[in-house]
Amino acid sequence: MRQDSLNTMNEMFVSRSSALSLIAEERRLRHDGRQAASGSVSDDDLVRLLLDVRAGRIEAFRLRADLTIRIMT
Repeated sequence: MRQDSLNTMNEMFVSRSSALSLIAEERRLRHDGRQAASGSVSDDDLVRLLLDVRAGRIEAFRLRADLTIRIMT
């Protein structure tokens, strides 16, 4: 693996409740117009992600291209 690819990928380990808070905050910021919606995650995708994380169907996800959020179980 190339060194520059190692520097561009970050991971954050969080509890399920913290993951839900991050997703909800991202959605709130988008609705308030304080954060531009990224092209990779639509509002419908955020709602689906919120439901999937809550139900325990998702163990890792990305809200930004350079950050993977992993749920600790």
